[in-house]
Amino acid sequence: MSKIFIIGATGHIGGAVLDLVYPKYPDVHIKALVRDEEKGKMLVGKYPRVTFVVGDLTSLDLLTREAKEADIVINTGPDVKQDVAISAILEGSANHSPKAYYIHTAGTSLIWESPGTSQIEPKIFDDVLDIQALKSFPPTALHATSNALVFAAYPSTNIAIISPTVVHGLSPSPLHPTPISLPPLLSAITTTQSGFTISPTTNLQSHIHVLDLAQIYLSLLSSALNDPFPDPQKWGPEAFYFAASEDLSFGEYMTFLISKLSSPPYKFVLDTQIKKLPFSEAVKVVGTLTAYLFGINMQVRCTRAKEVLGWVPRAKKVEEGLDEVLEIYYKERDDGAGMQELDDTYGL
Repeated sequence: MSKIFIIGATGHIGGAVLDLVYPKYPDVHIKALVRDEEKGKMLVGKYPRVTFVVGDLTSLDLLTREAKEADIVINTGPDVKQDVAISAILEGSANHSPKAYYIHTAGTSLIWESPGTSQIEPKIFDDVLDIQALKSFPPTALHATSNALVFAAYPSTNIAIISPTVVHGLSPSPLHPTPISLPPLLSAITTTQSGFTISPTTNLQSHIHVLDLAQIYLSLLSSALNDPFPDPQKWGPEAFYFAASEDLSFGEYMTFLISKLSSPPYKFVLDTQIKKLPFSEAVKVVGTLTAYLFGINMQVRCTRAKEVLGWVPRAKKVEEGLDEVLEIYYKERDDGAGMQELDDTYGL
């Protein structure tokens, strides 16, 4: 029986991945890392065949041990400032026989520019055409050092990196059904009683529905479980997968939000005008991470998933999915990490 070890299984992304894997592979043993017994029991309540181990990304010996026992490790946890934990996982995978598989999650903030410095025609990164550039970012770039660790683990381990853009949509995660980028925006809109954009750029970002994103993980997992030999197009030194399906300006996204929040059943906002905030003011309202996320141009093309995995995004677009996301958010108040916690996680 093949063994999978999932890190981040209760999260927004990891929960969506687990929800796809669990019914498709009933004969695979799935173990999840959880922070406490309560979260583990909640997970098992929904997925009875899942077992869990209690720990976090500081539990280095545990990470190495569990990775060594697993045929496939899926890491959907945060990677910024987690190089020691990632190294511990990769050490375990390198000592697994036969050769193990490691699927890593890395944010697209790797390609961020400083707000306001974007060119008139900003760079659109393609994960096939620009793979060498994506592997050559300086260590000061977010995610660069952790990506380098993962790539260096090949050929001892079959590796792949998935890099989501702005994640939207409703996840089947029992703990975090709504996106982590949503609470700071909703809090700011409620506080200021208006929508806003972050000047001076147009702030175009690529977005991905969490269910479409999870399909990329599932495709790679299926390859690991079913292919007689590792496919060098899917795994290895160029196995970097952007995940994106829709490009929106932050102004468009904010217009969608204000349209919903100024109408029944919410009516939280009376002023439907979209104000322009300079970046420094936006930081005070939503925090540094969120201000960066929506204050820059961040567009990508996910050629690799489409060409190599045959991936086709089918989930709802951002505007189509907002109603159900807002309904669950205000029903369950899934605030996730707070504004300061997000900034601290990214060292901002």
